[in-house]
Amino acid sequence: MYFCMEISWPLNQMLLKYTVNFYLEKRSNNRIDQNGSPAYPNAPILMFFTFEGKRLQYFTGYRIDSWKWDPDSQQVRRNNFNKDGISAQVINDRMDRLSTVITDLYQKRKILDKPVTVQWLKKALGDQLSENQRVTKTLLDLLEDYIAEKRRVNTPGTVKKYITLKNHLTDFQKRTRINLVPESVTTEFLQRFISFLLEEKNFVNSTTAKTIKLLKAFLAWVSALDLEISVDQSFRKFKHNLKGVDSFGSSKTKTVIYLTWPEFQHLFDLEIPKHYLAQVRDVFCFLCATGMRYSDVFNLKWSNIKAGYIEYTTIKTEESVRVELNEYSRAILEKYRETTLPGDKCLPVVSNQKMNKYLKELGQLAELTDMENLVHYKGPARIETSQEKWQLLTTHVGKKTFITNAIFWGIPIDVVKGWTGNKDDRMLKFYYKILDQQRVTEMQKFNRKTV
Repeated sequence: MYFCMEISWPLNQMLLKYTVNFYLEKRSNNRIDQNGSPAYPNAPILMFFTFEGKRLQYFTGYRIDSWKWDPDSQQVRRNNFNKDGISAQVINDRMDRLSTVITDLYQKRKILDKPVTVQWLKKALGDQLSENQRVTKTLLDLLEDYIAEKRRVNTPGTVKKYITLKNHLTDFQKRTRINLVPESVTTEFLQRFISFLLEEKNFVNSTTAKTIKLLKAFLAWVSALDLEISVDQSFRKFKHNLKGVDSFGSSKTKTVIYLTWPEFQHLFDLEIPKHYLAQVRDVFCFLCATGMRYSDVFNLKWSNIKAGYIEYTTIKTEESVRVELNEYSRAILEKYRETTLPGDKCLPVVSNQKMNKYLKELGQLAELTDMENLVHYKGPARIETSQEKWQLLTTHVGKKTFITNAIFWGIPIDVVKGWTGNKDDRMLKFYYKILDQQRVTEMQKFNRKTV
């Protein structure tokens, strides 16, 4: 980063000569780097502006280990970070900025035919940088603002995802000592964060991809803010290349856990001695029979129950949905019609966390012991595990049971989407992969003799 400019101005044939250089402050020590040169850990990076036989020395605000410094280009070597976690790109951009500002100040002063002293130039440089510098929030500060905004417009479930992201970034900062400011988010940053999630958090690829998807949504929000220092826009085109995960962050090997219709009927008719488990069974079977999400059933009121159908607005997508009643959903509602619940609610729904816990107990009682094979990827490694179905029961299984059986029975997909509030066909594609029984039945058509 060496500048030596000669500019002739037509009014007085003014000749401007100056140089801008960047060097590390040398220290007295006996350390030698791998190239045999003196090694200076955490050395200040200084700018030297030489003009008219004078020289201004100015601290750039950053330090770097000498073995990470390229003396020929006068820049920090790529893919390196200083002790504070600031990337090479951020430091080099700062030096470019300083060079541009001081050159501009000097040229304008000379055009006005005014004297330039080291003292004036140093003060003018400081003033100029102060005018252009706003109070910079860290990424964690900005994420807190983002979470506050999400609380006003999104569901608690969505807010919780971003709180979890903030916790991951906080741990990442502590582990790597990277200074989490907007300008630190480079491609190298994202790659290091992925490695952190895989290695330190022990995430599988699909969980890692979902975390990166949340981070990119947050960074897009930050980019729209009026900040002096903006986020590197390379994040928009960044691709994680995680094995077994598609471009939307969904697992390509996702196993859909659902109840077959005989399993559902067995659970629906099962005699359950424990009162709380019987209520959990009723709520879960209602999910299976309507395709509703847990959050919507939790908020379901008698005012949503019409003559032969349920009408409500989904919590997650704010879609207006109408679901016709069938004999199972109608029977469950009738069971609780005379029960008084807080807020005019229809069903005795416990918290999602408790319900997921109780569903495991319920599944064991119902002897839902079919083995489910699960396939995940962690980095390049394929991980296969097997668990009994009861171990995998959650409230999500209710909606999956409804959709899977509806598709199996040949109900048009547009009708299914209307009942469940799903707009995206991509969200339903996984259900088609699991209809092995139907595939066997359809294949038998090829065995028919031609007439």
